[in-house]
Amino acid sequence: MTMHLDKSLEILGFPVSKFKALLASWSRTGKDPDDLSALADVSISPGAAAAMLGEAWRLGLIGFVLPETSLVPTKQVGLTEAGLAFIHATSRRRTVKEKAAKVLDQVLDRARDLLADPKSPVRIERIWVFGSYIKPEKADVGDIDIVIESSGKDFGDHRGMAAYIGEHYPGLLPAAFDPNDFRGAEEVFKGRKLFGVRRHPLLAPNTIDTLVRMHEPCALFFDASRGGRIEPEFHPHHPDSTGRKGMRDRLNMPDISAAERFEFTNPIVVDGLFSKRAKEASFEGMAHAVTENGDEFTLRWDASPGQGVMVRRSIHWGDDAWYCEFSVDAAPEADIPASRSWMLARQIVLLAEADMLRLAAHRHQVGSMHEIEVDVTLDAAYASDHPLRDHLDIEIERAGNKISSKEKPALPSSMAFGVSLLLGGNGTGIARPCDFSEAEWEESDLPFSRAEYEEWAQEQGLDSRFIP
Repeated sequence: MTMHLDKSLEILGFPVSKFKALLASWSRTGKDPDDLSALADVSISPGAAAAMLGEAWRLGLIGFVLPETSLVPTKQVGLTEAGLAFIHATSRRRTVKEKAAKVLDQVLDRARDLLADPKSPVRIERIWVFGSYIKPEKADVGDIDIVIESSGKDFGDHRGMAAYIGEHYPGLLPAAFDPNDFRGAEEVFKGRKLFGVRRHPLLAPNTIDTLVRMHEPCALFFDASRGGRIEPEFHPHHPDSTGRKGMRDRLNMPDISAAERFEFTNPIVVDGLFSKRAKEASFEGMAHAVTENGDEFTLRWDASPGQGVMVRRSIHWGDDAWYCEFSVDAAPEADIPASRSWMLARQIVLLAEADMLRLAAHRHQVGSMHEIEVDVTLDAAYASDHPLRDHLDIEIERAGNKISSKEKPALPSSMAFGVSLLLGGNGTGIARPCDFSEAEWEESDLPFSRAEYEEWAQEQGLDSRFIP
């Protein structure tokens, strides 16, 4: 049942494992780019996290979907079928059946021993296996889909079960176990007795309800009523199954290829509601029209007309550099509340940093060596002491410090050259290769050599300052 994910793939230059971890966490918690970037398995800058969310939106992994548990048919932002397939894929190598059989044998032997234990509070009734393991045409498996049916002794309540296990199997329940956890003690006991303290990564436990609703071929390997282990007994489907019910169609791995042409990050990813599974109606009025020459959108601080600022994005593809401008217009009908200026500045800079990464990834994809400048410019109506200008200055400096950071980078090392993040022409960035010292060339992780850079500069007809 497992789909394979090639772990050598990259998303915007970062390992696909980071992208997968970010999406999986977002789907569970609804965290925003700042929180997602701090995850140990992600560990990139907030702007890069925003870019990845935008890439997931572009690829169709995130979209407007109907929640499974919703009684009202209102679409919300969530993982699509393609997104679900992606986060459930594994990069683990497939295992030959001979090795997988040894893992399953160990579980079956432990179930036999538990059945023979008169003190055991849990009785293993049946063990079913389905999926690739029981298909004769499959020489290897991604995992072992297993279903364990069991019954437990009656101790009055779940606390009684925990007390019994603690008395007769001291040390089996973890020290942090909560005895008030309903059915928790029974599940922990069963898991540790059959799988050990750490379940083998090949084992993929499922519920009997899932097996019945799937209506797919399965095999019975263990039956307590017949003494325990038996020769595998194959069934076209579980005996209680009357048809496929309440199950998604089989998920297929989506295409996660890079875009052929540059696209701006969808501004929806920095909306606070996006991280909370926003309803589709929540985005009414957000002007967002991507065109070949640019992109404009509104960032709002409340739903009233005029309560927002228009941001226009445009790119000039120069001979020696690509210039991306974020032009922030004056608020048309209302001044920006001081309490909201920081939020607007944060959203603008997140998108600026995200587009900086997207431009760097596009540069890498087309084999270019152009310098990249992303410049946030403010309408003259914003005075030098305006809160929005002050907050943008702070956010630009903070994001700029992360461009060359190795701890939570805004760019992968292979793209970390000739990039600047600016506010009105002032800011910070990473040096162009033409400014590299000999030591910097030797230490760099760039996908081209100094000689290749010199050749590219000459082909572009650039002047001598671009040739080291």
